[in-house]
Amino acid sequence: REATVTHVMNMMVSRLTSADIQSTITPDEGRNVPWHVYNIEACDTAKQTLIGLDGLLEMVEIKKEGYLPKKVRELKERAVLYLEEMLEVGGYFKAVEQGFFVDSGFYPEKNGDGIGRKKDGGVGAGKVFERDTDYMAPVTGHYGNNNIEQYGVTNPSDLIGGCTFEDPDKIIFIDELDDTDNVNVRMAENEEYRSTSKIKPEVEWLADGTVQVELFLPTSQRIAEFAAIEFAKKMNLKDPEVIHSEVMHISEGTRIQLKGKLEFDIDLDSLVIPPEPKIMSDDEIRELVEKYDLKIVAGTIGEDEHSVGLREVIDIKHGGIEKFGMEVEYLGTSVPCEKLIDAAIELNADVVLASTIISH
Repeated sequence: REATVTHVMNMMVSRLTSADIQSTITPDEGRNVPWHVYNIEACDTAKQTLIGLDGLLEMVEIKKEGYLPKKVRELKERAVLYLEEMLEVGGYFKAVEQGFFVDSGFYPEKNGDGIGRKKDGGVGAGKVFERDTDYMAPVTGHYGNNNIEQYGVTNPSDLIGGCTFEDPDKIIFIDELDDTDNVNVRMAENEEYRSTSKIKPEVEWLADGTVQVELFLPTSQRIAEFAAIEFAKKMNLKDPEVIHSEVMHISEGTRIQLKGKLEFDIDLDSLVIPPEPKIMSDDEIRELVEKYDLKIVAGTIGEDEHSVGLREVIDIKHGGIEKFGMEVEYLGTSVPCEKLIDAAIELNADVVLASTIISH
C-alpha cells in the first residue's frame, strides 16, 4: 500500500512538473506478490490516477519559484551528470558492468551496491536478434488492442490457433533435474484439479488451498497477531501465518490479515445453484410503482438524529426510490415509533422505512 501511494504521488509530481518520474512499477507492486487481486487493484490504481490527473495543469499552476521547481532542476542536473559519467566510462554497457544501476546512493553519491552485469557472456549472450520488419507477436487479446486488423483477425492469437492462455496443452514444461521436486512431481500432485470438476482455493500454485482471512480484534497489535493465529487454527486452517497487521486506533483495536491452507476441496458438479435472480430495470420498476401506486412512510426513530443514510435511500438526487415515482412521506429524525405507526395508518402506507444508526 505504501509503495502504491508513493507511486501515485510520483505521478502527480510528474504531471505538475513534467519531470517524468516513472511510476509504471505501480502495477508491479501487485504483480510481485502472490495475491492476484492486488495485481488487479494496482493496475486499476495506476489507470485511475492517470485518468484523474489528465488535464491537471489546465486547472492549477505551479509557482515559478519554490521547492518543486528547484527540486526538478536539481534532479535534471543530476540526471545530466549521470549520463555524462556513463559516456566517460565508455557508454551504457560499460556502466552496466560497473554497477551504475540500482545503486542506493543519491547520485553523485554511490554506495557501491549497484547491480553489475558483464557485457560479454552470461545466460543471455547471443540471444538478442534484430526484429524482422514484418514481426508481430501473436499474443492473446487478453492484454489489449494489438492493432492486428490488417491480418483479418480480432484476436492476434487466432493466427497460431490460440496461445497457452486459451490452449494450456501448448505449454512446454522444462523438467528440472531433481527427483523429488520437479514439474512432473508437482503436476501429478494436482492432476485431479486439472482433469476433474474438483477445485480448491489457490494463490501460488494450482489448488494449493491457500486462503486469506481478515479479522478485526479489539486489542493491541502484538496480542491480536497471536490471537488471530488461534482463531485460524479453530477455523481448521493449516499453517496459519499473519501477513499484515495494522493498528486502526489505539482505542479501537487491530486489523489482521492472515493466510492459511484449506485441506478439503469442492466438487462443482455437486453444487446446487438456484437460478440467478432477475434484476429489474429502472423502467420496469417505474411500471410496477405506477401499477400499484406505492406509498411510503419513513423516519429515523428513537432519539437518533442521523438523517443522511435515509435521505440517500429516498432522495431522487441520490438515485433513491423517489426517482421511480414512489410517494414518500419523510417524518424526519428522532421520530417516536408510535408516530411512525400512526402516520402509516393515517396515510394507508404500503411500506414503512425505519432508520437507526445501526441499519435501515
